[in-house]
Amino acid sequence: MFSKCIVAVNNIVMRFRKRRYPAENVLIIAPRCIHWSKCKLNVEDDINECKLCGRCNVRELVELSRRSGLQCVVSRGGREAATVAKAPSVKGIIAVACEKELAIGILAVFPKPVIAVPNCRPNGACKDTCVNMDELRMAVSRMVAGK
Repeated sequence: MFSKCIVAVNNIVMRFRKRRYPAENVLIIAPRCIHWSKCKLNVEDDINECKLCGRCNVRELVELSRRSGLQCVVSRGGREAATVAKAPSVKGIIAVACEKELAIGILAVFPKPVIAVPNCRPNGACKDTCVNMDELRMAVSRMVAGK
């Protein structure tokens, strides 16, 4: 409950924030559970290793990243996600995860702006999750200059 409140308040604040960033300074970060669990490819080391089969949202993340020039990573966990997000080249973050991880991440990278997009968990927590791509594209349009 507390995590959902942090995410909701954060996203309300972000709606009123007018600052936008060049695409190359915006990071989309997604959890490894968004990757199809039976896939043998290691997209956590490099998302471009994805063969774009379409069994999970990684293909759509890769395509969105390539089309718009955004940085995009699939993270092994919260600590790795925070480390990547704290890089000086990252000015804005669009994070996909469960509400608990989003809340922790928002606090970990403060004061960097984060738009939080909760993932869908049709197979339970931490396995073959997905993201609403329309919601993610909306977040990109709110964060990226010229979109």
